[in-house]
Amino acid sequence: MFFLATNLNNCTCLKGAKVLLLYTETSIVKQGSLQSWSKKNQYSMRALCTLTFLLLGLSMGFSQNLQFTSDCNFRTFCAGAVDCGSVSIDLSIVASSDDSCSLGSNAITYTYSLTIDDDTATTENGTGNRLNRDLPFGDHVFIVYATDACTGEADSCLNVLRVQDCEAPRVSCISGTVVIPMPSVGDRVVLWAADFDLNSTDNCNDPSELTFAFSSDPTDRSEIFDCSDVTGSEINRTVHVFDQAGNSSTCDVRLLLSPCDSTVTQGTFCFEAETISGQIVENLSLINICSDDTIPAVGAGCFDRSMMGCSDLRLYKNTNWLNGVSTLDKVLMSRHVLAAESLDSPYKMISADMNKNGIISTLDMVYLHRLILYNITEVPGNTSWRFVSADFVFDSVNPFRTPFPESYRNSDLTGTSKRVIGMKVGDLNETVDPSLRVGQQPGIDLPLENRPAHSRNSDPWRLHFEDQVVEEGQIVDLLFSVSQDRQLFGIQCALDHGDGLELLEVTPQLPDMRSTDFNQVGGRLLTSWHMPQGVELSGETPLFSLRFQAKQSGRLSQLLKLDNQMLNGEVYTIDGNEIVMAPLQFASDISTSTSAPGQVQWYPSQPNPFRTETSFRVDLPKADQLRLSVYDVNGRLVHQLQGTYGKGTHHLSLTADQLSGSGLYFCELQTSQGTQLQKLILQ
Repeated sequence: MFFLATNLNNCTCLKGAKVLLLYTETSIVKQGSLQSWSKKNQYSMRALCTLTFLLLGLSMGFSQNLQFTSDCNFRTFCAGAVDCGSVSIDLSIVASSDDSCSLGSNAITYTYSLTIDDDTATTENGTGNRLNRDLPFGDHVFIVYATDACTGEADSCLNVLRVQDCEAPRVSCISGTVVIPMPSVGDRVVLWAADFDLNSTDNCNDPSELTFAFSSDPTDRSEIFDCSDVTGSEINRTVHVFDQAGNSSTCDVRLLLSPCDSTVTQGTFCFEAETISGQIVENLSLINICSDDTIPAVGAGCFDRSMMGCSDLRLYKNTNWLNGVSTLDKVLMSRHVLAAESLDSPYKMISADMNKNGIISTLDMVYLHRLILYNITEVPGNTSWRFVSADFVFDSVNPFRTPFPESYRNSDLTGTSKRVIGMKVGDLNETVDPSLRVGQQPGIDLPLENRPAHSRNSDPWRLHFEDQVVEEGQIVDLLFSVSQDRQLFGIQCALDHGDGLELLEVTPQLPDMRSTDFNQVGGRLLTSWHMPQGVELSGETPLFSLRFQAKQSGRLSQLLKLDNQMLNGEVYTIDGNEIVMAPLQFASDISTSTSAPGQVQWYPSQPNPFRTETSFRVDLPKADQLRLSVYDVNGRLVHQLQGTYGKGTHHLSLTADQLSGSGLYFCELQTSQGTQLQKLILQ
């Protein structure tokens, strides 16, 4: 029997019939962990229940006496105000029978299956009908199987247990009316919802992890005003504050746009700073070299002319050096230096000049490399942003041949505004987020759907190693590898081994990989390697070997993890004529399932999510018949594979063209030992 889980109200078809629950993920808003779910049409559900009833009646017969008295449906468990990440669950599922025999209260026996929705979809099996343990955040499937020893009748009860943070953030916004200085006619001011935050907090997330928006859409983070919006009346806005679980609170703010003409007559000059792709660059300052003063901007980039009386005025921004920077930029820079593929704009070439000497060379690659690995936090003699007049015409071959203006005379700044292009140093593929503020992390705080397009161009790659249990003091050598038949141009990741393992030795395995491609920062090993011409991979390819000494006993897969907050796990391959990024995910070669020896081991599919093909590994303790069934969210069978397989390891492949389009699927593996479930996502 195959079961699917759902958030619908459970439907009873007829007495004694099993209940089929559909667990439908209708939409995912990728803002942290923000998710939304909706219900299917109840009439369709009734029809599906009737069909299920008929099918079960034909195949198994109807249970006339045994039935569950507990609800079999969707349940939500909320974290407390302080403890986050898991919830203590105490749940009993009870069945009853109209039959009676000498066994009395012992006539019904129970077993259960618990699938924990973590990175590996761990499944636990046991006896009894009670679940009493801590469960992490996520959706878990708890199935209780009941058997009436008097009649031999059996039935099952499926429950989806959603464990989540349900408490909304505690918001604190600026009170009173906020006066917004407006630039001249034709210019604009960008206001961010986060600008109105005073000190909002949350029970499970740090303040830096909160998201601020002007509506219930968490991506609605800013609003643009120009002089046409000036009415002299207050403008009311509601600020929505979201935590990573999607809980939200609101506060009301008031703002007043000052008259555009008054700011101009008072002597305000505005720089309209944008990136090549048209994103507004905020948090600008103006350096007055004559008086060695730093003039902060008013609004998007406006300055008081009374403070600009100098012949050398420079726009200045020197924060978040890693914003938009990755090993892919190092790949592009090296291909330019070696004349394999030239950078296609003067702005990218200026961004590649890390040390600001007017030449793109291997020294710039060294600075970029050291920046990525946290050997340095900035490049001496340069700032993280450079600015040039938008109307400046560069030399068509070498943008450094003719000096380009980066400073201005006050007397030359005629009118009320000037458009300039902002270039993020080190960012050669235009992935910078210019709205990042101090305290935000590039690539982490940015909503997934707004992240650079190149981050979604390829299926994830899995980083493998041989998992094992280690004892305190034990020396262990681990070989890390990937299984791909692709061309590899680079890789970066941060391997977090914490205090549980002490790193003793690093042995590079890839061509031209050196010890300088690694850096130990606290309990994390950072890696950044690239090859301009790429290297052809075939089958299992070793990347590097690490020797550890265990400082505590435990399983390696629990002591090691990828830290994407410090350095995103990424690999770089080729798609057509373009070098693209694929996410690097962590996977050990040993299942973390708690299945006892002698039981069927079904490993999580790799990769998951997938775009073209995924594979399931199955270890059989003896020859057995296997049936792999794949169902869509409506319960329809879309693909099935079955056959007799010998003792040992088998790999079952599934391709995208065998399914019915992108979305969520449920996979059921049937063997002589029973059934197991996995969720699968086709992108």
